[in-house]
Amino acid sequence: MRYLSDWSSDDDSLLLSFSNDALQVFSDHAQSDAKPENGGVLLGTVHAGSLLSSVATKPTRRG
Repeated sequence: MRYLSDWSSDDDSLLLSFSNDALQVFSDHAQSDAKPENGGVLLGTVHAGSLLSSVATKPTRRG
């Protein structure tokens, strides 16, 4: 599965960017129809007009 690495506005200003490590967590824990939805936490930093999500935690399951 392919994921977006960043998100830009209509004027091509970068709004949100994901690190390669965060993208790897998304890939490793992709949701499928067979599994219920779980969630992790996104951590990052704010830069002039944009956000960098540098860490994505593994999904946790409450039960």
